[in-house]
Amino acid sequence: GLARCSGILAFADLLVHGDFGLGACHAVDGEMMVKEGTPYRFLPSGVTEVADPRIRVPFALVTHFRPQLGLTTHQKFPSLELETFLSSQLPDQNRSYSIRIKGTFNTLWVRTALKQAMPYVLPALHTKEFHRQNISGTMFGYRFPDSSLETTGAGYHFHFVADDKNLGGHVLGFELSAGAHIEIQELVREEVYADTGNEIEAEEIELPVEGVVEVASGMPIIAANTLLANPVNPLIGVLK
Repeated sequence: GLARCSGILAFADLLVHGDFGLGACHAVDGEMMVKEGTPYRFLPSGVTEVADPRIRVPFALVTHFRPQLGLTTHQKFPSLELETFLSSQLPDQNRSYSIRIKGTFNTLWVRTALKQAMPYVLPALHTKEFHRQNISGTMFGYRFPDSSLETTGAGYHFHFVADDKNLGGHVLGFELSAGAHIEIQELVREEVYADTGNEIEAEEIELPVEGVVEVASGMPIIAANTLLANPVNPLIGVLK
């Protein structure tokens, strides 16, 4: 169906809520990743640039990343095997987690979204894909439990920024080399800033994690991060 991909929150305001995260820019003119408080936009060429703080985002997930668990890989891991390994290390399979991976990737497959024209029609995004070998960088993302299937979408979702900033994108596949560092944070609270285009109302929702939904001033609360699974309305998820 038609999706409204117009930005609702500027990067300058988004960064108040988190120093790591992922999402997309206005009109899906490139996806993005926030790394150590700096927002990086993925260009059509595959390279990254520091995003203009005035650019507005239609959807994003951001976190003040404070890892509680650290791991070092002692073997290479294809993407699916790494997900299986990570799941085996999580304290509770029914919780949500933010994950940072720093290291060298023997192979990496990413995509970047190209600017959409109105009316925005999803999921038929215009995208461009890139394949690289022996590339070092940071992958950041989230792992959501099966109970999130209808909201965030269950499983793992990563974005990547190369150390030399010459590649960035939404991760489609990879092989991680030995010696990589993995850090994990359990998420216990979720705040959702959303614009449904309708009358402003606030509604509490059931979360896949224990915690409190805080009503954002002047904005309605809707099912968390629905856009990731079934893009319909812009929204910002603040995960803590």
